Order: sequence, then C-alpha cells, then structure tokens
Amino acid sequence: MELTNRLLPILLAGFLLPNTVLAAKTLKYSDHEALGGARTQFINDVFFSSIENESHGRLKIEPHWGGELGAGYDALALVGQGTKADMAIVVPEYTAKQLPLHQIFKSFPVGPAADRQVDFFRRVYTQLPVFPLELEKNNVVNLYFATGYPVAFFSTKPMTSLADVKGGTWRSASFWHQDFLTNAGAKAVTMPWGDQTRKALQSGALDGIMVNLDSGYDVEAHKTSPHILISKNLWLGHIYLLVMNKNTWDGLEKQDQEAIQRAAEIAYKK
Repeated sequence: MELTNRLLPILLAGFLLPNTVLAAKTLKYSDHEALGGARTQFINDVFFSSIENESHGRLKIEPHWGGELGAGYDALALVGQGTKADMAIVVPEYTAKQLPLHQIFKSFPVGPAADRQVDFFRRVYTQLPVFPLELEKNNVVNLYFATGYPVAFFSTKPMTSLADVKGGTWRSASFWHQDFLTNAGAKAVTMPWGDQTRKALQSGALDGIMVNLDSGYDVEAHKTSPHILISKNLWLGHIYLLVMNKNTWDGLEKQDQEAIQRAAEIAYKK
C-alpha cells in the first residue's frame, strides 16, 4: 500500500504531462469585415480549419470579425504591435506610407484574372524579396494571399457604361483608382470602409463606389446602389494580406510554422 501511494503521484503526473506538452496555442485574428462574405467565410472555414487540422490541434484560431479589435486602416499597426492581435487582414492601400511598394499593383488596369491573380502575387513574393521585406519592416510576415473578387461599380443611378460615372461622386480607397475615376469625369473621394460608406450611399453623399464585388455585398451597397456593372476580367489589383506578427511567427515551433504553410497550400488549391 505504501509503494502504491508513492507511485500514484508519479503515475498521475505521467498522464498529465502529455496534455501540458500538447497544450494548444491560441492565436487572435482581426478582420475589418464581417463573417459571411465569400472571403471571410472561406478563410474561417478552410484556412483556419486547415491550420488546426495540420497542427493536430496545437494551434487554435480565435477570430474577431467586423472590426471588433480594430478598423482596417489600423490593422497593420495592430498586428505589428502584437498585443491585441497575433494575425490580421491588411489592405495595402490603407497604409500607403508604410507599404509604398505594394501600391504598384493597382497602377495598371489590366492583369491576370481569377486564380491567376494569386499565382501572380505568390510569384512576385518569391522572385522579388523587397515585397516581403517591406512587410518585415512593419514587423509582420505574410501567411496567405487573398484577393478581391471581380471589380464592380455600384451606382445609385442607372448605368449603361462606365462613361456614366461622369459628374458623380465616387468612392475608392486606392489613389490609383481615384485617378481613374477622376479621368472619367467623376469626383473621386475616399472614406473609411463600413458604416460610413454605407451611410454615404444611403444619404446620397456618394453616387457610387468602385470596389471588389464581395466587399460591396458585405457593405450592402446593392441595396442602395442596385445599378451594378461587373467585369469578370478587369484587373482589380486588390490584395488582402493575411499576416502574422513577426515575433509571434518566430516564436512558433518549426512544425507549427510548417503546419500553417501546409494549410495555406490546401486553401490555395480549394
């Protein structure tokens, strides 16, 4: 009996030890858009699910949607600091001063369409290290490329062609696209994405927005701006970088870094 009493704590410690070693690491994720859009739902259901599966439960994602942790314009600084979020979606044109090189993608109106967009961005990052380096200077590393769906022009007034933007007030976040709209005769403006854009369309302060289709749906632009022109092939150059705080990334075990990389490959194929 005395021997059993001595062995019992050792046996219990043996049972508990694997749980201690395999304790899951929770990573907080921030996104300025709500869950339910094509991009956000795919990231949640495919990419995040694959991370947990590929890491065998060692990594858990705690997502915060709809700007709960921070607005899109603050995402780069938010994840770079790494105190409130370990991961976030970064939209390069929201931080043109911090990510000047990334602005070049929207400087040309025609480029690869559909899945070839992702192939293009991956090739750029592989062959031109100045792009990932620009992110590292802001203390983040990219995990996954997500792109905007086909470019759409949501208008509160009937449109038969793009010439109808002339004389109207149109919103775009990219200074390149603002120039495109201005050259077409529109008054181009920018404003924070979300409620402010939605209310501006409702009030008539905006006549329309130039944006990727999924984001337009997310902000319910189709309800106030039901006249929509969509181009399946017109290059948008809009990239969503799903980044992680560099200190957090460097602190992960190699097997967990590789698990995230495998998860990204799974998501790209799907």
